[in-house]
Amino acid sequence: MKIAGQYYTPQKLLGYQRDLSGILAELFAKSTAIRHPDAGHLHGARLLHDPVLIDQVFRKSEIFEKDMLTIANVSKSRLTENGENWKALRNHSQPIFNQFMRENPSERISNIVTERLAGIQTEDASSTYNLFSKITVHVFKDVLALNFDVSEMLSHFDDIRYLITLLTAFSWDPDEFDESEEETLNKFTQDVYAAFAETCASDPNIISYFSQSSLHNLPDHKGTSLTDFMQNVFAGFETTASTMSWIAVSLARNTNLQNYLHQAVKDGGGDSEVQSFINETLRYFPPIPFLGRRANQTIEVEGEAFNEGEFFLISILGLQRHPDYWENPNDFEGQRKEFIENKFDKRAFQPFISGARVCGGRRIAELELLIAVKQLVLGFEFTTASEKIGLDYALAMRPILPSDFKMTRRSNV
Repeated sequence: MKIAGQYYTPQKLLGYQRDLSGILAELFAKSTAIRHPDAGHLHGARLLHDPVLIDQVFRKSEIFEKDMLTIANVSKSRLTENGENWKALRNHSQPIFNQFMRENPSERISNIVTERLAGIQTEDASSTYNLFSKITVHVFKDVLALNFDVSEMLSHFDDIRYLITLLTAFSWDPDEFDESEEETLNKFTQDVYAAFAETCASDPNIISYFSQSSLHNLPDHKGTSLTDFMQNVFAGFETTASTMSWIAVSLARNTNLQNYLHQAVKDGGGDSEVQSFINETLRYFPPIPFLGRRANQTIEVEGEAFNEGEFFLISILGLQRHPDYWENPNDFEGQRKEFIENKFDKRAFQPFISGARVCGGRRIAELELLIAVKQLVLGFEFTTASEKIGLDYALAMRPILPSDFKMTRRSNV
């Protein structure tokens, strides 16, 4: 909060976070009762839950364009762009991700996780997320074959997260920002990008990475290279670290499941059991709970009419809790039958979405989570007596870990 504190009081920032958490709570309510007459709209926008319809929307990405509202206006990246600009940004980063996976990086990722967990005895609610953030940023650094200072990079992320919170709040309720508040937000945005750019400019490895960029034909290619790099790093770490946090708190709330997974891994296996648990965590707590899309032409899909220019929302929460596709969809089942037996409709499980706009780092994230969770359940015990878990939403949804949460190294391994 180095820069945010210059513009906003903690109380002001907390107010914006509470506003977004309220919208997320409304999304949860609608996504767990999707047949209710009010479930089809959220904050004035149409809200989609149906897996078949959503799958078709994802497949028609040239018609249903990504729309991240105000965030897209101030930060050009693979995550926000459409059309030829998006293709250029995808073609810049995707070959790097694909090459990393072709190198069979399991051992490299395992070594990174082992190094980050070495020497840790106890982590509490305030330090656990920082630990997971370090793991994920170190992996991302390895993916890009860079050697930047992880602590320096992480020092920007609180401000980036606050910025995304504010931009998202502005997108939802622009009328709530008067002219003075909008000017403050613009200044804060400029300062966050300038500070990040200064860090990048002082790192020869990152300068070399930018010089090899294939984005030179884009308008403002220098600025776009910077914002694309920033959002790729932030999104990659934020979504994976958030999922690790949901995994940790889910283990803490279910001792029997935790012991079962610990024993499965200790016995020399556990891949299928751990993967089923990870999948259920991603189903129940998707890091990106909803998405915005805008139709660039009038079209009918699966009996639903969309008007040209219409903005609508896709509920990942809703499609992954759809009662036509899941037994007891609103219950968290760490060894859910559908995953154990591999008998589920993949259209109803879309934590990384699908189609052309599928998450470019999906395979990396899946491998990283499997390796990290196996080490975590083998080596540590997670505890909390709290039944209620708060939500914190910016780019991704992550839990507010209870004050009594503990991650403690086991003595019997």
